[in-house]
Amino acid sequence: MKKKNQKISKIQSDLKLSEQRYRVLVEKSSDIFVEIDAEGNQLFVSPVAEYITGYKVEELQNKPFAAVIHPDDHAGVFEAWEEALKKPEERHRIEYRHIHKTKGYIWVEAHGQSFLHDPNINRVFTFVRDISDRKELEFKLMEQQEKYDIIAENISDVIWIFNASLMRFTYVSPSVERLRGYTVEEAIKQNITESLAPESVALVQKRLVEAMEMLSKDPTKLVKSVEELQQPCKNGELIWIEVSVTIQINAKGELEVLGVSRNIEQRKKALAALKESEEKYRKLIQNMDEGMLLFDQSNKIVSFNEAAKRILKVDESLEGLNSEFFMNRTIHEDGSPFIPQEHPDAIVIREKRSVKNVVMGLTSENEVTWIKINAEYLNLGNEKTGFALVNFYDITELKEKNKALVQANKTKDKFISIIAHDLKSPFNAIVGYTELLMESSKENHYDDLLHMSEATHNSSIQAVNLLDNLLDWSRAQTDKLQFQPAKFSLKEMVENILFVQQIVAERKEIKLSIDINGVDIVYGDCNMIQTIMRNLISNAIKFSYRGGEVMLRFSTHKNSWVLVVIDHGQGMQERNVNSLLDGDNMFSNVGTAGEQGTGLGFSVINEFVKLHKGKIEINSVPAKGTTVKISFPKG
Repeated sequence: MKKKNQKISKIQSDLKLSEQRYRVLVEKSSDIFVEIDAEGNQLFVSPVAEYITGYKVEELQNKPFAAVIHPDDHAGVFEAWEEALKKPEERHRIEYRHIHKTKGYIWVEAHGQSFLHDPNINRVFTFVRDISDRKELEFKLMEQQEKYDIIAENISDVIWIFNASLMRFTYVSPSVERLRGYTVEEAIKQNITESLAPESVALVQKRLVEAMEMLSKDPTKLVKSVEELQQPCKNGELIWIEVSVTIQINAKGELEVLGVSRNIEQRKKALAALKESEEKYRKLIQNMDEGMLLFDQSNKIVSFNEAAKRILKVDESLEGLNSEFFMNRTIHEDGSPFIPQEHPDAIVIREKRSVKNVVMGLTSENEVTWIKINAEYLNLGNEKTGFALVNFYDITELKEKNKALVQANKTKDKFISIIAHDLKSPFNAIVGYTELLMESSKENHYDDLLHMSEATHNSSIQAVNLLDNLLDWSRAQTDKLQFQPAKFSLKEMVENILFVQQIVAERKEIKLSIDINGVDIVYGDCNMIQTIMRNLISNAIKFSYRGGEVMLRFSTHKNSWVLVVIDHGQGMQERNVNSLLDGDNMFSNVGTAGEQGTGLGFSVINEFVKLHKGKIEINSVPAKGTTVKISFPKG
């Protein structure tokens, strides 16, 4: 009795392990596995459902399966459900639209069988496969053949009567000429072997024998069937036809076949095309670039695919190998070696957790193959039966491209530095010389020369400002600009800025009014804030009317210090204010004296204020002026 109990216990243990393995296979299948109870509730849904339908498993489980079926398909699905419950010995198949969480719906094919009659199971098991690609192909093929289908629906099928006792046709409708090219007279004289391909003749003869046996038992019975046959045409072509027949004993006691033939050549070609497409898709899956390894508890490989061998550059079978097989061949991105205990499979088995996005280099003959690895632990409910599923793909080419991109960025940064050095020097020289030229012109009263030198001087200042803005903006976009906040004297900075801006303001007879309000030592990046002030004052002068005033105001608050620049110039529309604040858009208006601009200055201001975690406010009224207020944290 003890041995018997031990044997039963072992059988039960084996069955449990087998069931656990089966469940893992189901959960890793590319098809969704669903267990449904008698009320139509989904008790179990395999994890792949999230990838196929967009819904998480917990959103589907314990919910009626009808909730994820397209309303227009409810009737057909429920009819199939009732049929499955009536015939539990049969597998049932149906296609319908499954609701997708984000895509609307997808087409699926469901294969299922009811086990509700079995009290030990009491479930309906269903496998659901995504056939959206196939349905799309079918729809495309149907669309391409739309004109053909319209014509076909309006052409009469070929109706015929064949007397099997006399072995000849007794009637053929005129549409036979459109189908096969033969006239009625020619077609009616043909015997069965002349009207069908050899393989089709054999099938028809078999059906006739079966019908004779059935009718011999009940002569009043009508034997019906639908077959797909091949039929020769007058031009020598073989076409596929669908034949619906009724076999009976006529009033004379003769065996008679009444048939309707329809051309299904296009349908057969479409099915062949679909089959070919499915075969290509299957081969594509088989030849995926992603490698797969399955490790057991002892870190030995128990399963692998061909892609794994190809990526790992191994010719022999990988089964039975472990991480030590790759010892001294695997490295980290910094070049240091991977030890076997650091391999993703070893971590997963040891710590029973997933490992994501591990980059590993595999050395071989003075070259490195870089792979990205994702690994997960498969828990079967028993620590001794856990597995590590490792998926990986080759990223060597991507690593090389990233390396080239880094080098290209270094070259670009060097180029920008060269431009800054080579362009700023001559512009600074132009500014200096034109200033001397203006002073000389004043002393000698050369009005024309004074006018030209003033224009040259102003253009040079604008060019230098533009270049400064361009370089600052470029560095900000490429994260090369160093943000170095510190305390500095605001008064000293303002004096330096006004020394240059006062000259431009005097040209337009504009008064610069400054109110420090006791603010002196502030916190921020001195160079950036200087650029912000320079651009704000320059813009205010540019858009002010001749003889106007530009005011610069400073103040402090509890947690911030504030810069305000006010002008009474031409102002802006609200849409232009919003565009400036957006930061991603550049626009430029012509100044009150025809000054040109690029709109780059305010983009630089936006970037620098963001780095300070500051806030910009703009209040502008067309023809009345603009007030720009910027708040900086005290730091």
